[in-house]
Amino acid sequence: MATTLVRLREEAERVQAALGEAERALERLAGARETLAEVLAEAPAGGEEPTRSAVAGSVVPHRTEDAVVEGSRRSTSRS
Repeated sequence: MATTLVRLREEAERVQAALGEAERALERLAGARETLAEVLAEAPAGGEEPTRSAVAGSVVPHRTEDAVVEGSRRSTSRS
């Protein structure tokens, strides 16, 4: 009986830890949902093209249509 009690207490601790992690994940999800709602509320309506900015954490900038890569030459004529 004592081993059953120990096993049940260990299981209860695991369940409580999993519940705590699930609650933290739910709080993060709720925060992300709130942020998304704020961003969408501020988004331009209609045919305006949204401005593009660097992706958070990315070291690679967005490439534009008229960007020129240093050291490269584009040639439209073929010899």
